[in-house]
Amino acid sequence: MYCSQCGTESSATASYCMSCGAALHRGSASNDTQPVTQQAIPADVPTQPLIYGGFWLRVVALLIDWILTSIAAAIVGFLLGVVLGLVMGMLGSDMGTIDMTAQIMGGIVGIVLSWLY
Repeated sequence: MYCSQCGTESSATASYCMSCGAALHRGSASNDTQPVTQQAIPADVPTQPLIYGGFWLRVVALLIDWILTSIAAAIVGFLLGVVLGLVMGMLGSDMGTIDMTAQIMGGIVGIVLSWLY
């Protein structure tokens, strides 16, 4: 009798596999036939180790990510600043307050988008 979990041959009177501890079911067709075999690795799977990008390739990737994140933050910050400026202008705030609030919100948006990335 063979274990259906690990394929180890067990005695005919055993209730549990001595190798993995799985319950052995007497009389089932799967236990009385052949042992479990491991799958062969397909021939098209590469067996060479993975080669990661070098230092300068990673630096270039970091710069590209930074540029793209900055562009997204600038667009979101601009739209948020326009809306915030219009609302504060309609509420009667002076230009100094609107400018300071827009700069603070732009900084927060930049930090949050960089953090989310």
